[in-house]
Amino acid sequence: MFRMLSKFAIALSLLTTAAPAMAIEVYLFRGIAGVPFSVGLDDLEEKLKASGIRAETNPYGNWLKVYYQIMRRGTKEVAFIGHSMGALSAVSLTEKLRSSGVKVMYLGLIDIPGPRISAPTNASWSESYVSSQPGFSLLKQNKRAQNLVINTRVPSTVHITIDDSERVHDAIISAVWLAEASLKPASSVLTAYAPAEETRTTNLDYMTTSALK
Repeated sequence: MFRMLSKFAIALSLLTTAAPAMAIEVYLFRGIAGVPFSVGLDDLEEKLKASGIRAETNPYGNWLKVYYQIMRRGTKEVAFIGHSMGALSAVSLTEKLRSSGVKVMYLGLIDIPGPRISAPTNASWSESYVSSQPGFSLLKQNKRAQNLVINTRVPSTVHITIDDSERVHDAIISAVWLAEASLKPASSVLTAYAPAEETRTTNLDYMTTSALK
């Protein structure tokens, strides 16, 4: 049975001494078919906004437009979420920001299509959520990089339902809050969204794999 710890409790406690304004901005990218595909990201956007985080959802092809928007706004800290082809867009945008001075604090990729890809080294924390359906990608980590890379399997989901998963939504929202609090989250705070019976290893020296049950 899936048992979630009190929603965001640890993440929120971390932020009690932080500045009240949320610095991080979140950009979400739908898959190639757009609406009605990837509509779970619209729900996730509303949940992020309700938690006090600026968020907006875009078609997968808009990633370059979002890049110019970020540069124009002078944004310093971002998180990107993408489903299917939108996950590849989030990776492309992260790599485009490599020398920009913008910190990509969290990269949440939902069912990346195609063969395994490398996590961008300029994303402080990257996570691939993978459905039970074959053909979708895990993330590789550059062993010389010091960024956190986690592959999270989500049982009982397929490609067209994983973006609706409340477990994935809770994981991503908590991760964004934790990324706001710290660029290098510790294992003691990652349990804010991990199942109580499971410890998610967060050693920055290697890629880790976990599961949402």
